[in-house]
Amino acid sequence: MNFPVYNIRYEARTADFSTVVKGEIKNDGAKDFTFIMFKIILYDRQKSIGTGIIKIYDFKINNIKFFEAVVDMHRSLIPRILKYEIVFENGY
Repeated sequence: MNFPVYNIRYEARTADFSTVVKGEIKNDGAKDFTFIMFKIILYDRQKSIGTGIIKIYDFKINNIKFFEAVVDMHRSLIPRILKYEIVFENGY
């Protein structure tokens, strides 16, 4: 499965000091999905510093969808993010 990601950005939530990841993801695969779920993992130089879940509904082939995921990471760690990984979890 191929799901390229674009325009990733990190924002601080004021309500609970957590982090929100926003971006766009494209379905470059060969299957339409009614629902699909990904895990996003944020890393600093050496280790994972936060994870979250991305849920997308009505994800057809060649569609690009906006996503927003709350990550279990204090917003003060945003400057330490060096890379991310998005992993397919489930879909139908």
